[in-house]
Amino acid sequence: MKTSRIPFHRTGSKPEAFSLVEVVLALGIFTFAVVSLLGLVPLAVSSARSSLDMATAVQLADGLASKFSQDEFSSLPVQPINCFFDELGKAVTDEADATYSASIHFTNNSASSNLKSVKITVTQGKSPIGSKTFCYLLFNQGT
Repeated sequence: MKTSRIPFHRTGSKPEAFSLVEVVLALGIFTFAVVSLLGLVPLAVSSARSSLDMATAVQLADGLASKFSQDEFSSLPVQPINCFFDELGKAVTDEADATYSASIHFTNNSASSNLKSVKITVTQGKSPIGSKTFCYLLFNQGT
């Protein structure tokens, strides 16, 4: 006795649909990918904020160093200076309005009277955590 097999796909018939197992598996993979990507968002935001803070600190320090390099060398202050800036980097007079503060310290160089070192520390907010320090050398161009 001969048995005949029925083919799985018949010619001329409609294609088969996805099974429930395939749909659930695809949804699981898709959900895992989306949740993984959403988990990276806080890290990206934190990294962008840190980069923005560093760029602002560099701009503030470079601007202050440039300003002092244009001043008369003999008129550079001896005492430390504190400056305050808003979130856009514009100078403000009131510490309460400040987003960034800069502390500037001048030190005479023992090797040459025509050289001063400037240490600028830029801090965001009132916490010293995350402050950035920049060092510059100013020389006397007048002699």
